[in-house]
Amino acid sequence: MAKFTMVGTEKTGTYVGVATSRAQVGFRDLGNGSFRVRVEPVESAVEELKPSFAGWKSGVGGSEFRFSTVVRSAELQATVAQALKVVGTKGRVVVSEGCPQWVVEAVKAAKPAKTTKVKAAAVETEAQERERLIAAVKAKKLPGYSLASRWSTKTLRAKAA
Repeated sequence: MAKFTMVGTEKTGTYVGVATSRAQVGFRDLGNGSFRVRVEPVESAVEELKPSFAGWKSGVGGSEFRFSTVVRSAELQATVAQALKVVGTKGRVVVSEGCPQWVVEAVKAAKPAKTTKVKAAAVETEAQERERLIAAVKAKKLPGYSLASRWSTKTLRAKAA
């Protein structure tokens, strides 16, 4: 499975998941048929999302904005799908490489958060997102843009914004 960077995951880099404009939703295999499902909302969405994740472990407070829960493999798809419905898929959605097809289907089934009459979210892979961001940085001719392909995705997102 391809790595999906989620802040505060002890740099395990073993999550696969989805990034939306409001949160990242990811999961990783803990072994023995258990999975950790993690939701990392953007700071502006934390208070709104907090009631929906009551009962989940919460790191909300200080600089850690996250919710997580451990589920058995039989509950994984339903839990991830429900988290995506709560978070919503408004705007650009990035699905990490290595995600199973059922994650892509869950993204398509999730409704955009707090909107109506919105077209289905565009789904792009992490590699497609990097390509788009590198092109945007090069188009802006930012300092060091010729080395943009070596920058992390996080840096590219910040520079392209």
